[in-house]
Amino acid sequence: MRIGKVNIKSYYLLIILLQAIVGCNNETESPFDIDEIWSCHIEQQWDYQTTRDAIIGKWNWEYGYCCGDVSGVYDNSSEFEGLKIELREDSTGSLFMESENYDFNWDITAKDGDLFGFTTDPAISQLDGRILLCDDIMMCNGSYIDVADNYFRKTE
Repeated sequence: MRIGKVNIKSYYLLIILLQAIVGCNNETESPFDIDEIWSCHIEQQWDYQTTRDAIIGKWNWEYGYCCGDVSGVYDNSSEFEGLKIELREDSTGSLFMESENYDFNWDITAKDGDLFGFTTDPAISQLDGRILLCDDIMMCNGSYIDVADNYFRKTE
Protein backbone atom coordinates (compact mmCIF):
# COMPACT_ATOMS: atom_id res chain seq x y z
CA MET A 1 0.00 0.00 0.00
CA ARG A 2 1.31 3.46 -0.85
CA ILE A 3 0.51 6.80 0.77
CA GLY A 4 1.28 9.27 -1.94
CA LYS A 5 4.82 8.37 -2.96
CA VAL A 6 5.78 7.02 0.47
CA ASN A 7 5.70 3.29 1.09
CA ILE A 8 3.75 2.47 4.30
CA LYS A 9 6.61 0.22 5.50
CA SER A 10 9.05 3.11 5.13
CA TYR A 11 6.67 5.34 7.05
CA TYR A 12 6.44 2.90 9.97
CA LEU A 13 10.20 2.32 9.91
CA LEU A 14 10.74 6.07 10.18
CA ILE A 15 8.32 6.31 13.15
CA ILE A 16 10.07 3.41 14.95
CA LEU A 17 13.48 4.94 14.31
CA LEU A 18 12.40 8.34 15.67
CA GLN A 19 10.91 6.73 18.79
CA ALA A 20 14.12 4.79 19.37
CA ILE A 21 16.22 7.94 19.11
CA VAL A 22 13.95 9.95 21.41
CA GLY A 23 13.49 7.01 23.80
CA CYS A 24 17.26 6.50 24.20
CA ASN A 25 17.80 10.04 25.40
CA ASN A 26 17.33 9.51 29.16
CA GLU A 27 19.03 12.71 30.23
CA THR A 28 17.14 14.95 32.59
CA GLU A 29 17.67 18.66 32.59
CA SER A 30 20.05 19.79 35.30
CA PRO A 31 18.46 21.88 38.04
CA PHE A 32 21.72 23.87 38.12
CA ASP A 33 23.19 26.24 35.56
CA ILE A 34 26.96 25.76 35.46
CA ASP A 35 27.48 29.15 33.77
CA GLU A 36 25.63 30.91 36.59
CA ILE A 37 27.64 29.04 39.21
CA TRP A 38 30.92 29.97 37.49
CA SER A 39 29.88 33.63 37.20
CA CYS A 40 28.81 33.78 40.82
CA HIS A 41 31.99 32.02 42.00
CA ILE A 42 34.39 34.35 40.20
CA GLU A 43 32.66 37.44 41.63
CA GLN A 44 34.34 36.57 44.95
CA GLN A 45 38.01 36.58 45.88
CA TRP A 46 38.82 33.02 46.93
CA ASP A 47 41.95 31.89 48.71
CA TYR A 48 42.72 28.89 50.89
CA GLN A 49 41.15 30.34 54.05
CA THR A 50 38.03 31.88 52.50
CA THR A 51 37.33 28.64 50.63
CA ARG A 52 37.80 26.55 53.78
CA ASP A 53 35.60 28.88 55.80
CA ALA A 54 32.83 28.74 53.19
CA ILE A 55 32.70 24.95 53.02
CA ILE A 56 32.61 24.29 56.78
CA GLY A 57 29.15 22.97 57.59
CA LYS A 58 26.56 20.42 56.56
CA TRP A 59 25.80 19.73 52.91
CA ASN A 60 23.11 17.69 51.15
CA TRP A 61 23.94 16.13 47.79
CA GLU A 62 21.37 17.23 45.19
CA TYR A 63 22.49 16.28 41.70
CA GLY A 64 25.24 14.62 39.67
CA TYR A 65 26.21 14.67 36.01
CA CYS A 66 29.09 13.33 33.98
CA CYS A 67 29.76 12.91 30.30
CA GLY A 68 33.21 11.33 30.37
CA ASP A 69 32.31 7.79 31.41
CA VAL A 70 33.15 5.29 28.68
CA SER A 71 29.87 3.48 29.34
CA GLY A 72 27.85 6.53 28.29
CA VAL A 73 26.38 9.69 29.72
CA TYR A 74 25.82 9.62 33.47
CA ASP A 75 22.93 11.81 34.50
CA ASN A 76 21.20 10.70 37.64
CA SER A 77 19.57 13.09 40.02
CA SER A 78 18.69 10.36 42.52
CA GLU A 79 21.62 7.92 42.68
CA PHE A 80 23.07 9.51 45.81
CA GLU A 81 19.80 10.91 47.10
CA GLY A 82 19.99 11.22 50.86
CA LEU A 83 23.79 11.61 50.92
CA LYS A 84 24.86 14.19 53.48
CA ILE A 85 28.36 15.44 54.22
CA GLU A 86 29.50 17.37 57.26
CA LEU A 87 32.80 19.25 57.06
CA ARG A 88 34.20 20.38 60.41
CA GLU A 89 36.80 23.06 61.17
CA ASP A 90 39.28 20.51 62.55
CA SER A 91 39.59 18.93 59.06
CA THR A 92 37.42 15.95 59.93
CA GLY A 93 34.16 15.12 58.29
CA SER A 94 31.34 12.62 58.22
CA LEU A 95 29.47 11.09 55.31
CA PHE A 96 25.93 9.89 55.93
CA MET A 97 24.03 7.68 53.52
CA GLU A 98 21.43 4.95 53.95
CA SER A 99 23.86 2.07 53.56
CA GLU A 100 27.11 3.68 54.71
CA ASN A 101 28.16 6.18 57.32
CA TYR A 102 31.78 6.94 57.99
CA ASP A 103 34.23 9.56 59.14
CA PHE A 104 37.02 10.98 57.02
CA ASN A 105 39.81 13.54 57.07
CA TRP A 106 39.82 16.36 54.56
CA ASP A 107 41.67 19.40 53.34
CA ILE A 108 41.67 21.50 50.20
CA THR A 109 44.54 21.97 47.78
CA ALA A 110 45.12 23.98 44.61
CA LYS A 111 43.48 22.11 41.72
CA ASP A 112 43.42 24.27 38.63
CA GLY A 113 44.87 27.77 38.60
CA ASP A 114 43.38 29.63 41.56
CA LEU A 115 40.67 27.02 42.19
CA PHE A 116 40.72 24.53 45.03
CA GLY A 117 39.63 20.92 45.36
CA PHE A 118 39.20 18.39 48.13
CA THR A 119 41.66 15.79 49.30
CA THR A 120 39.95 13.24 51.51
CA ASP A 121 41.05 10.11 53.32
CA PRO A 122 39.41 7.83 52.45
CA ALA A 123 38.57 9.12 48.98
CA ILE A 124 35.01 10.37 48.40
CA SER A 125 34.15 10.41 44.71
CA GLN A 126 31.34 12.95 45.10
CA LEU A 127 33.95 15.51 46.24
CA ASP A 128 36.23 15.08 43.20
CA GLY A 129 37.09 18.09 41.06
CA ARG A 130 37.29 21.83 41.53
CA ILE A 131 35.24 23.53 44.23
CA LEU A 132 32.88 26.22 42.93
CA LEU A 133 30.78 28.11 45.47
CA CYS A 134 27.71 30.25 44.91
CA ASP A 135 25.45 31.25 47.79
CA ASP A 136 24.38 27.95 49.41
CA ILE A 137 25.52 25.78 46.47
CA MET A 138 28.83 23.91 46.27
CA MET A 139 29.69 22.33 42.96
CA CYS A 140 32.46 19.76 42.86
CA ASN A 141 33.32 20.28 39.20
CA GLY A 142 34.98 17.08 38.00
CA SER A 143 33.81 16.98 34.38
CA TYR A 144 36.96 18.75 33.20
CA ILE A 145 38.85 15.56 34.20
CA ASP A 146 36.10 13.16 33.05
CA VAL A 147 34.53 12.49 36.42
CA ALA A 148 31.11 13.59 37.66
CA ASP A 149 30.01 17.09 38.56
CA ASN A 150 28.28 16.90 41.93
CA TYR A 151 26.09 19.62 43.39
CA PHE A 152 25.48 20.12 47.11
CA ARG A 153 23.25 22.53 49.02
CA LYS A 154 24.39 23.87 52.41
CA THR A 155 21.95 23.19 55.22
CA GLU A 156 23.93 24.63 58.17
